[in-house]
Amino acid sequence: MSHQTQWDKKQTAFLFQEESVDVHPYLHTLPRKEFADPEIQLMLVVFEDALRCLDKYALASDRKSKALFHETENWVFSTNDDWVFSFSSVCEALGFNPQYIRKAVLQWNTSKLKTQRTARQRSL
Repeated sequence: MSHQTQWDKKQTAFLFQEESVDVHPYLHTLPRKEFADPEIQLMLVVFEDALRCLDKYALASDRKSKALFHETENWVFSTNDDWVFSFSSVCEALGFNPQYIRKAVLQWNTSKLKTQRTARQRSL
């Protein structure tokens, strides 16, 4: 019995918001495949969890949440690509361009911080 997992766009929706990189012209370049191999399914879960963590803890104020955010951010932007579960290896196995995803994460994070700053200024 083969379990198939598809990339859940709801969980990575923050990469596709207006203030993020406009990925729509490039969506057709993503491979349209089912992720049937257990190793690839695991990589997909790791990838999705990282994006969820970056989204959830980007504006965290407690120590544990900040640590989770920074650990995930370090993994995403690490240049050590010589292990199977490095960010680049995971992206390439899933058919994503790691540099493009990194750029989208940076732009999204900058936008989220800018929105938070604007909200703080309005509340003063």
